[in-house]
Amino acid sequence: MAKEKLKRSNKFLVYENIDNPKNTISLSTALDRMLNILELPMDMSDVETIKKAIKLRNQMMHYEVDLSIHELRAKYSTLFEFLTSFHFRFLDGELHNFIEDHLWEEEANLMEFFRQEFFVYNSEEVHRKFPKDFLESKYIEEYLISGQAYPRVRYGNEPIRKWNETYT
Repeated sequence: MAKEKLKRSNKFLVYENIDNPKNTISLSTALDRMLNILELPMDMSDVETIKKAIKLRNQMMHYEVDLSIHELRAKYSTLFEFLTSFHFRFLDGELHNFIEDHLWEEEANLMEFFRQEFFVYNSEEVHRKFPKDFLESKYIEEYLISGQAYPRVRYGNEPIRKWNETYT
């Protein structure tokens, strides 16, 4: 949908090189162009959701997904909920109007799954079975890994690292 939004603004925005429109851009570049060229009014949660979708897509394309079917269904449901919102805000209204009739039942199942299984905690959708873990985690001050204590970094206080910094 990111590339579709760009294409509707200018058909050349989906190409790496507008002078030689051959290869299309990556989803990360599409996100950058939506923010910097189209200046779409997306909030940080929108941007983070798109980044998570890009990461999951890349894991799937490179066979690096190590998630259960339940976890994948939960992620897919969350992404579908986001796409419904994105489509309504930035494309042609209701996404439902563009879903083929024979897929309406699956659409309804995804929406119902999302509503039953998730709640919002600290601006993130979390599965309803894990609230105890989330609530208890706020009391954890450090983690012990291989005998070494590491301080817990609270949500929102994550250090900002440059892409070329190494993690040690």
